[in-house]
Amino acid sequence: MIGGLIIVLAVGLVSFYFLTRRLRRLAAEVDAFRRSDDQASSTTAKMDHESDEIDQIAETFAKMSQRIDNQLHQLKLADQSRRDFLASISHDLRTPLSALQGYLETILMKAKSLSREQAITYLNLAFKNGQTLRHLVDNLFEFSTLDTGDWPLRSEVFSLADLVQDVCQKFELRAREAGIRFTVKMPDGAALVEGDVGLIERVLDNLIDNAMKFTPPEGAIDISLMAARSRVTVEVRDTGVGVDREHLPYIFEPYYSIAPRSDDPNGGAGLGLAIASRIAKLHGSTIEVESTPGQG
Repeated sequence: MIGGLIIVLAVGLVSFYFLTRRLRRLAAEVDAFRRSDDQASSTTAKMDHESDEIDQIAETFAKMSQRIDNQLHQLKLADQSRRDFLASISHDLRTPLSALQGYLETILMKAKSLSREQAITYLNLAFKNGQTLRHLVDNLFEFSTLDTGDWPLRSEVFSLADLVQDVCQKFELRAREAGIRFTVKMPDGAALVEGDVGLIERVLDNLIDNAMKFTPPEGAIDISLMAARSRVTVEVRDTGVGVDREHLPYIFEPYYSIAPRSDDPNGGAGLGLAIASRIAKLHGSTIEVESTPGQG
């Protein structure tokens, strides 16, 4: 009897060891995942049709841990993007704010010794930097609203040809003063479309303004509107510096600016094309770019 009991106990212990081996392995994986700050990978095999409840728990944990790892990776990327975004905002806002403060301090410190003409010059410079600062803040607010998709679209049917003509008239004087040839080509008909007039006008403003920034004197900007079937295409073509091929996939990303001109009144914030891209997306439209360095 004693020998039989020993054999039964030994068999029971061996059976218990093999039965709980998978549970111990699963517990070790859970504990390793809990203590690990980095990604914790699971080695549990894939469940088949003969798997029991332990295998089901193990596979569920493996999927859960992989999902948590992916979410942590996305959070790290989002945090890095947030840091880069804040750094870009700080840099872009600091420049006009420092200049504005400097001019105002100069006026206050030398108010008695400055002539009227000098005071007006400093005030004009301070006013221009204040406008730049306001432009940056407005762009930041507009982009953040468009990026969340909360911007209410006020859709209506309107003539895109008339809108393009009105927008181009705002830039004709600026192009003439810069020595840039500015032409507009329109098709026959009104080219009726449906959308938010104010937002579409913003897209046209940003595209033409971007072309003006990078087109040198004696260059040319051509605006054309082409209607085909149920689609209307607006093309803004310039003879500016162009964009290298490696930069093309990123120019519609926020704060991606390619060597802006030093006299850019907006400080090269890199939000104009990003805003235009978001507006086009809200309308179910596309915005594309083609460029050759040195040819525009």
